[in-house]
Amino acid sequence: MNLLNILRVASITAEKSLRQKILYLIFFFGLVLIALSNFLNVFGLGAQIRLIKDFSLTGINLFGLIFTIAIYLNSIPNEIEQKTIYPLLAKPLRRSEYVWGKFLGNYYLIFLNMLILAVELFLILKLNTNIYYFNVFNCIFLYFIQCGVVGAMVLAFSTRISYPLTLSLTLFAYIIGGFSSVYIQYLAAQPENQIGVFIIKIIKDIIPHFDYFNIKNSVVHDYIIEPKYLPMTAFYGITYIWLFIILAEMSLRNKDL
Repeated sequence: MNLLNILRVASITAEKSLRQKILYLIFFFGLVLIALSNFLNVFGLGAQIRLIKDFSLTGINLFGLIFTIAIYLNSIPNEIEQKTIYPLLAKPLRRSEYVWGKFLGNYYLIFLNMLILAVELFLILKLNTNIYYFNVFNCIFLYFIQCGVVGAMVLAFSTRISYPLTLSLTLFAYIIGGFSSVYIQYLAAQPENQIGVFIIKIIKDIIPHFDYFNIKNSVVHDYIIEPKYLPMTAFYGITYIWLFIILAEMSLRNKDL
């Protein structure tokens, strides 16, 4: 693959995505939600800080996922429908370079979105306590990796199936993948849930374990996180990103364009 071709496609993709007004609306709501968390004042300063972190990190995760799905859902299908993909593929450009360029261009915008929200939360916590809560960046970093996995998944689905089915499968995979092992064990303890739990376990073994990316509770309560957990989880997420991009590339290669 030619890195220069990938970067060119990424640049064009980011420029096109910036024209989508819905993305600005999602980003604006994220900013407002975090700002409002500063007014959550119950049971003293200690409880307020935990509430701010909990509320804001939940919001960043939620709006990050909405932003990701919105930006990737129509990324390739729109270009196929509008036939703007043909001039690109007519050039000496591999389809793998095209897919990676589409992914990285949009992922760059997700990075900027989450970085701004992370800095906003960091400053709110600093102004309230005069303490630097750097651990919130650990949580948001894993949310960022998670968004990459979800985005790559959406790309892989969207090159083969319709918008509604892509959205439905993505949400289904995220919900099942977000089930913690403790919750699954709880369900398994109920005799009437045996068949359902068996099916969930099979599906969960195939799809990404999105619960790995959620360390919010540890950050909210300032628990110590093992230093190796972040790089290992990031590597896990990047591996799934690579797999989904390969699937998207294979799907696009088999399309009659």
